[in-house]
Amino acid sequence: AIRLVFATLFVFALSYLFPLVFRLPTNVVIPPELLARTNPKMGELLIALSAGIAAALMLLRRETLAILPGVAISVALIPPLCVSGLLSYAKQYALAWEAFVLYATNLVGIILTAGTVLLLTGFKPRVKDLKLNLRIAAGMTIITFFVALVAVPLSIRTFSDIRDLHDRQVAISVIDDWIGENSVEIRDVEVEDNLLQVFLLVNLPVESLYERRVSSFRAYLSPEMTIDSLKQRLIAVLEKEVDITLKGSFAFWKSTCQ
Repeated sequence: AIRLVFATLFVFALSYLFPLVFRLPTNVVIPPELLARTNPKMGELLIALSAGIAAALMLLRRETLAILPGVAISVALIPPLCVSGLLSYAKQYALAWEAFVLYATNLVGIILTAGTVLLLTGFKPRVKDLKLNLRIAAGMTIITFFVALVAVPLSIRTFSDIRDLHDRQVAISVIDDWIGENSVEIRDVEVEDNLLQVFLLVNLPVESLYERRVSSFRAYLSPEMTIDSLKQRLIAVLEKEVDITLKGSFAFWKSTCQ
């Protein structure tokens, strides 16, 4: 346990001190590769459980390379811990905590599955000590409870993301039908629970640049293309209340026809 704590602190400190030594800026845009480690889902827990099983089986087979269990475990543990240190340096403490939770979840998942596999295959202490057996049983029970406790919110978050992905695909189809023949393109659609952000590109003729009133721009779109009509369509298809935010950009074109 002491070695584990020391190793955790060492990796965290190293990832925190590295940008500090090189004086890297803290007000930077966090890349998606780091953000992916701050949103743990059920898939990450399943990977950790699989890594624990693989590591235990490799330890039981003498013909396998001794380095392979360490590689399997490090893939699940090192990245989120390093991300936690980097985000702590960037003063993104909430995201850093999420990354550390992912590390802790992977750690207990590996311990649980590896310990279970070793016990089931007869890997037990040679000394028959009742207190030792009770300590092992208590430790495995606590770890199992912790994994089950963590699995509940991870499952909820995973199913929520799957639902949002489905709603996004449906929303894109509805928005495309709502646009119709208008010179408007869908740039992106973001869905989070009942919140929808729609990014559109509106193509207008160059003459509209001289018409600075919004009503003049509106004249180039069909009268049925309103936010209320889009909202009613989405409510009817998704069967839930939605809150829509439209964000658009304009592209102006000039006809070359004579």
